[in-house]
Amino acid sequence: MAVKLNNSDEYEHLCNVTLTKDKFPKAFEAKVEELLEEKVCATREEAEKLIADMVIELEVYYEKGTGLFAVDSEAVSSGTIYSPYTAELCEDADDETPEDTEEDEECWSVYVGDVEVNDYLMTRADADRLADEYREDGYDDVEVVNYNEEED
Repeated sequence: MAVKLNNSDEYEHLCNVTLTKDKFPKAFEAKVEELLEEKVCATREEAEKLIADMVIELEVYYEKGTGLFAVDSEAVSSGTIYSPYTAELCEDADDETPEDTEEDEECWSVYVGDVEVNDYLMTRADADRLADEYREDGYDDVEVVNYNEEED
């Protein structure tokens, strides 16, 4: 079962982190490169100064049978999060689907044009997320299909 993300107003705060060259050299360097690549900063010095003033808030999650992990709160609210253990897509906490419905069954698929883009059937929520990713990539002929529905 997928990890369910925290609600935006009810999350489990773990800690605040400030990246430094000494304490987190790999993460610090990756953040500097990101700021330069995305043209947020024009120079390395500017990026390093910005990071020094940046506070990253982490949320904590526990995946049964695998372990504990933390995620940047900003990433949770603005991105797609996968389990670091199973690579399974975490469920959006704000998605309210009734229990024991066809929405929860793995009978859904996603088509872009005439091509089925997933390798296995999935829940409606997962199919909708995958379809949204294709739409965000510029595809407009995206359809979510229920394999349990009979064709006319």
